Amino acid sequence: MKSVLFGIVVAVAVSFASQWYVLSHAGDTTLKEIQFADSLRGWAAANRCLFETTDRGRTWSVERSIADTEFGGLAVIDSGHVFVSYWIMYYDHYTWYYVWIDERFQGSWQNRYFEHRGNGYFALQACRFSVLDSLHLWHLGWWSPYASVAVRTTDGGDTWLPGSMFTKAYYDASFTDTLTGWAAWDVIGKTTNAGDSWYVLTSDVGARRIQMFDSLSGWVMTTSGLLHTMDGGVSWDTVVAESGPKAMRFCNPRHGVAVGLGGAILHTTDAGATWQHDTTESSLDLYAVWMVDSAHAWAAGDSGVVLGMGDWAIPGIEEPQRLSCRFQLARAWPNRCRGTLWAQCRGGTGSVVVYDGCGRPVRGVECSSAKVQKIDLRGLPVGVYFVRVPSSPSAGVRFVLLR
Repeated sequence: MKSVLFGIVVAVAVSFASQWYVLSHAGDTTLKEIQFADSLRGWAAANRCLFETTDRGRTWSVERSIADTEFGGLAVIDSGHVFVSYWIMYYDHYTWYYVWIDERFQGSWQNRYFEHRGNGYFALQACRFSVLDSLHLWHLGWWSPYASVAVRTTDGGDTWLPGSMFTKAYYDASFTDTLTGWAAWDVIGKTTNAGDSWYVLTSDVGARRIQMFDSLSGWVMTTSGLLHTMDGGVSWDTVVAESGPKAMRFCNPRHGVAVGLGGAILHTTDAGATWQHDTTESSLDLYAVWMVDSAHAWAAGDSGVVLGMGDWAIPGIEEPQRLSCRFQLARAWPNRCRGTLWAQCRGGTGSVVVYDGCGRPVRGVECSSAKVQKIDLRGLPVGVYFVRVPSSPSAGVRFVLLR
């Protein structure tokens, strides 16, 4: 019998649960990853297929079919920039493996990294990407059966630097700057040299996913619940306890979702102080989740099911007011900003405004689809801000963490 995710919630929920709706089925096999660039466009990956949607997940088309290989990781940088990895291994007298990292840029795919080893080497299985910004990505892999390995790029994928053969970071990693990161490989580890080496912070807690917001605060999903740290990983508190979680994602420090077996979904709107069980029409196991903002979230899993959370996901609702808006915010980066934010729009020319956590405008700039615009956030307090187009306040909202 399938276990249910989070049968015990340590922090008792006090707010109303959200409703998730079945949007569609992308293929008929298990979806392992789902990521969106904005509220309209996203990608979902199964073992042999990469699917794309341009209508919030209501319909999907096959972006790529990967025959005789297995999908590894997915990294959506923005609507025109996507990375995928895949791998294959076979046995002759020795174990052989191939690993590819491909990049989709402005509609065209090209191979960015390829590795082929054998003759006594153990097989490498491609695993997952960790993305800091559009230039800095880490790709995790499993060097079976002894340890894990990684490659990383500092130039947006043009070149990849090999990691140490015994570098840890197998399941997941989260970086807060170009040198400092945390990783989950049953234990929780930390690096201060861009992943060249890691030191262990905890015993084996079954750590599988990790997301850090800054040098102190973050979450880890384990095989038995959710852990939270406020001191950079020195100590971890169990906030949600029970078996069954499979994926976790926060769009900002306040809003997060966790999904797992039996179609179970939890989400928080108050930085994890409380979690509530959401309701859904599906009982299929869920293995992937993504949030663009607090109003737009997706989950995916068995039988290619894709769920959506929000009023827009109700069958028959197409958000005409958003679809009719020409001028929208397409990108705002880097997320974890040190003072200089860049914005890119589409659909003409208009104002882009940065708001603080209380909804007060603190910065503004005129932006056009023809030019990337700089927004100076220096002098503002450290915290969470959101960026949007006032003429279309619900379109393309971006949350930014100012460090």
